[in-house]
Amino acid sequence: MDDAAGSGGFGGLEGFVEFLRETFPARSELASLEFVDAALRDEVGVVLTVRLVCWDANDGARSIRDVKEQEVWVCELDALEDRRMVACVTGWHMALEQIFAQDDLGWLETSMPADLLRPFAELLRLKRPRTADDFAEALLASRQRLGAFLRT
Repeated sequence: MDDAAGSGGFGGLEGFVEFLRETFPARSELASLEFVDAALRDEVGVVLTVRLVCWDANDGARSIRDVKEQEVWVCELDALEDRRMVACVTGWHMALEQIFAQDDLGWLETSMPADLLRPFAELLRLKRPRTADDFAEALLASRQRLGAFLRT
């Protein structure tokens, strides 16, 4: 997935939506974060609608336990042109899949979709991350970001 880092921005909201549709959901057997839609707010802000789905697994059968859907502001429109944005979103997806792969997902009971999404503008202000792996590492290394959901 690291190859996405060199491909630049999305060329606007349509390219961003297409990339998210190709990349998501991030999932495991018991949880997924799904991309539903993206919209422009006030002509400058990008808002994602994301859905968090949790399942129960009993005797090999899965049943939906909970579904939460929420709109979340992620960035200004011009951030979609940042050459690191593809790597940032890919790294976010990678970090989510690592979090969902854990054995203990009980914390999802009280979580909302917005808890799993950090504004991309905040991540792009970080100077060190360049690749998807770098962004995933930055997201998981900080308890202020997604690292709070890692159970070790």
